[in-house]
Amino acid sequence: MLSRRCLFTAASAAGIAACLSPRTKFAMAHTIAKPARLIVGFPAGGAPDVIARLIAEHMRGYAPSVIVDNRPGAGGRIALELLKSSEADGSVIALTPIDQLALFPHIYSRLGYDPLEDFAAVTPLCSVQFLLTIGPRVPASVKTLAEFIDWCRHNR
Repeated sequence: MLSRRCLFTAASAAGIAACLSPRTKFAMAHTIAKPARLIVGFPAGGAPDVIARLIAEHMRGYAPSVIVDNRPGAGGRIALELLKSSEADGSVIALTPIDQLALFPHIYSRLGYDPLEDFAAVTPLCSVQFLLTIGPRVPASVKTLAEFIDWCRHNR
């Protein structure tokens, strides 16, 4: 007769073995038969376009070809509205900065998309540093953001 401990050990071993067995059905890469489209909300030649073209090169195993579709305008909103109206078959994706999804709903009263309902974020791609620059009218003694804000308040 098997003890509970022996039965539990055998069941656990069988469960672990099942989890470790190869699953070719799940391991197959997802591919599509038609060309993929990577929508970029900025003009060709800029940094987002370059990043999109680098990504497109790595997507060759996913689709027979990848078309980088630059749709500049309205700060990227045109591209996201195009993504929303595209067929949801995995053939169309967009490269977009986070502000179009996180900030635009709070800035614009009407958007052609709902970032939480219409899209699924996949992964962050890069981090960009921004620099505040000031013109020659601002004195050289202004060195920090707080000093610049103070100078702006006094020199409207």
